[in-house]
Amino acid sequence: MKTKHLLALCAACLALGTSLSPLHAQDNNEKSGTRFGLRAGLNLSTAAMNKELKQGADPKMKAGYHVGVVADIPIAGLVYAEPGILLSSRGVKVEGEGSEVTANALWIDVPLNLACRIPLTEGLQLQPLLGLNLSFGLDNKVESSDGTPEEGLINPYGQNNFDVGLNIGVGLLFRHFYAGIQYQHGFLNTCNPDPRQIGEFQTGDDPVARSRNLQFSVGYNF
Repeated sequence: MKTKHLLALCAACLALGTSLSPLHAQDNNEKSGTRFGLRAGLNLSTAAMNKELKQGADPKMKAGYHVGVVADIPIAGLVYAEPGILLSSRGVKVEGEGSEVTANALWIDVPLNLACRIPLTEGLQLQPLLGLNLSFGLDNKVESSDGTPEEGLINPYGQNNFDVGLNIGVGLLFRHFYAGIQYQHGFLNTCNPDPRQIGEFQTGDDPVARSRNLQFSVGYNF
């Protein structure tokens, strides 16, 4: 499904949540005020690279983790703001001729999401969400299966330690317990190779890598 279709679907769900709010005013009264929750889970991340960076290699997903806290802030009806702060391990594996290069990056993610709570049955709610993700790089390193020193490798996450992206996802909330899936689509180029390595590229174009991440989360809302 194209990104614009996903955006339209999430916008429709948020509108539906707002329109249903008069039918569930008593539930909102019970849930008034800001609450906090815990989130943790699995990252399956990769990077969208241009041909100057891939040079025939094949980028693959890399498993990582995320853990952190979120806030639930009522806005209107069943619509909530859900900001958070999470420690997130992401990266990419790139398979080339006879070797595999793995980039490992550690980020602080600050999601700024809007979510709506659509009641399904008593105690069970569907929660679509849409928002922005701000990422601040803490550490990154790259290693090769053939033993090439790190300084001789191109790191797709380079030295660009800031990224902005789109969050889109859906979850289920059963009373205090949460489970969901979320896609993070980075907008900025995270690759900034050492100037000494630029001569390795096939053309004069800059190498480009943009973060992509599929996130599976479980959590508990207090």
